[in-house]
Amino acid sequence: MIEFDGWCEKNGLGVMRINEESVGYFATLGGWFNTRSCSDGRIRGFGLPAEEREYFDGAHIQLGEWQHYRLLRSGDWLDFYVDGTRIIHREILHRYEGQGTLTFASYGSLVGIDNLRVYTTAEEGSDADGVLGAGNRSS
Repeated sequence: MIEFDGWCEKNGLGVMRINEESVGYFATLGGWFNTRSCSDGRIRGFGLPAEEREYFDGAHIQLGEWQHYRLLRSGDWLDFYVDGTRIIHREILHRYEGQGTLTFASYGSLVGIDNLRVYTTAEEGSDADGVLGAGNRSS
């Protein structure tokens, strides 16, 4: 499970988690200038089996405001939450594990990340401090 506080200036927040073999999961929450969100269980350009990208229409974030994000993989399901509301719930065909990187991005927009926590299991997130904590909110 990954959770953090995030802020987006004028476009959505992209979150990518890839392992050391450059495969993993991707989601955009409030993309296309907050008109829809999407998730993808692959990283393009590596020639690996691809899942279908799924889109979820609607304004899912509050641009210019800090919000709490939570991303959870449980079994064959990926869930993405904003302020406790589930935005994306999808089945995944491939499970990617291992050490790697976590990336935050937006297209043509500034983003802020604070109070980042990465847990090895969902249960750990409910009972313990994260294995990685970071924060330096400036607004």
